[in-house]
Amino acid sequence: MGHADFYNTRALVEIGWAKGKSRPTLSYGTHFFHDLVESQIYPLAVFPGEPGNPFNEAFFDSALNALPALLPDDAALLTSSR
Repeated sequence: MGHADFYNTRALVEIGWAKGKSRPTLSYGTHFFHDLVESQIYPLAVFPGEPGNPFNEAFFDSALNALPALLPDDAALLTSSR
């Protein structure tokens, strides 16, 4: 993913799914993070399952995915990475 892929957004939300006791390191502290801040894009890291986290996984699991309608040739990319 490059800057041109998200330069018109106002927020970039990254979801860090934990595997066992380890959790992924997201964009904080990287060049990418600084590029976001300079572009006035708000970076937000979400870690489902952590205490106090309001992430509603059921909402996203039941939401309609618009990818097939927007990019039919890429609909095969709908496999889950979790």
